[in-house]
Amino acid sequence: MTLAGGAAGAVALAPLLSACEASPPSGPSAYATPIAPSGLGVDTVSFSAGFVLAAANGLHIRRSATTGSTVELVSSNGVVNTFGNPFDPRTLNFVSGASFAPDGSIWLVDRGNKKLLHLTETLRPIAVYTAVGATNLVSPHSIASLSDGRLVLTDTHTGVHLLNPSKATPTTLPASTLMNGFESGQNSAPPKSTKFIAREIAVGSDNSIVVHDRSNGATRRLLRLNTDGTATRDPQTIDAVVTSVATTSDGHVLYVDGSTKTVTSTQTLGADATYEVAVTNRPGDEIKTLQGKTITLANLGGVSNSSAHRFWIGGMAVDAQNNGLVLGLPHAAQKFRPHKGVFTWSS
Repeated sequence: MTLAGGAAGAVALAPLLSACEASPPSGPSAYATPIAPSGLGVDTVSFSAGFVLAAANGLHIRRSATTGSTVELVSSNGVVNTFGNPFDPRTLNFVSGASFAPDGSIWLVDRGNKKLLHLTETLRPIAVYTAVGATNLVSPHSIASLSDGRLVLTDTHTGVHLLNPSKATPTTLPASTLMNGFESGQNSAPPKSTKFIAREIAVGSDNSIVVHDRSNGATRRLLRLNTDGTATRDPQTIDAVVTSVATTSDGHVLYVDGSTKTVTSTQTLGADATYEVAVTNRPGDEIKTLQGKTITLANLGGVSNSSAHRFWIGGMAVDAQNNGLVLGLPHAAQKFRPHKGVFTWSS
C-alpha cells in the first residue's frame, strides 16, 4: 500500500509498527506509521477497519463497516466499547458525525433518527436531543468540538449551529445559528443558487471552523468561519465530492474526495497536494475483504501495467494529541506487511 502525493509521486511510508488483523477485534484496529508524507500536515498516518468519524487522545470513533446502527470506540489495542443495536435502528439509525468533547464525553449525530446523542467516555447515554435551541433537527450531518466545550453542528436543511452544552438540561440544548440554510446579500443570482447546504465540518486548533458547503449540487465550497459566523477568508471552490473534512495543528485542511478516492491537503489557495491509498502493481500485492475474499489488482479492474489502484476511504479524523491522521478503510481487513519500505496489502 502506498500513500502517493500528486505533486511528488509515490511517497514511501516507514515500516509497520505491527502487522495484525483488525477484524475480528482481537488485535490492533489501527496501524500507525511514524512518518507521514511531506505536505500532508500530519505526523502519523493510521488505518481503521470502519467509517472513521472522530479521533482524540489515542482513541477514535468509527461507524461499523457492516451496519450504520452501531459505533465503536477504538484504541490501538482494538475495540474498547460499542454502542447501538444492529437489529434495532431506534437506538441508532445512521451515525453521520461524532466528536470528542474536551471533558472526554462523546457526541453522536444520528442522522436517520434526526437526533443528537450525548454519551459518556465509555459510550453510556447521558442525553438525547431532537432540537438545538428553538430549531428542530431536520437532517443533522456533522459535529465538532471547540476548545471551550461548545459544539458546532451542521444540518443540511437548517445550516450551522453553535451549541452550548454547559447550559444544557436533559431535554434542552441552548444554541445559536451561525449560518442558516439560505445566504442573503451574497449575490443577485436566483434564489436556488444561494442555497447553503452545510455538511462536513471540522474545527482547527485556533477554534476556526471549516464547513463543506455542497451548494445544492452547484459549485462546492470550503467555508472558513469564526465562532461569530463571520468568514475568516473568501470561500474556497473545490472540484470534489467531499465525504470528510479534518484540520491539522499547522493549519492544513484535509478533505476526502469520494469520487476519486483521494485525500487532498490544502493550506492556501493554489497550494494543494493530493494523496491516495492504493495497491501497487507488485507480485503478491493483494487484500482480503471482511468476507474473506481475496482481491488483487486485476480483479479490482486494474491492468497489468497499472501503477496503482485506489481504495475507497471511509472518513478520516485528526487526533490533536499526536497530530495523527486516522483513515477509515471499511471494506478490507487491515492486515499489512512491509514491502521495500512501502505499505502493501497481504492476505
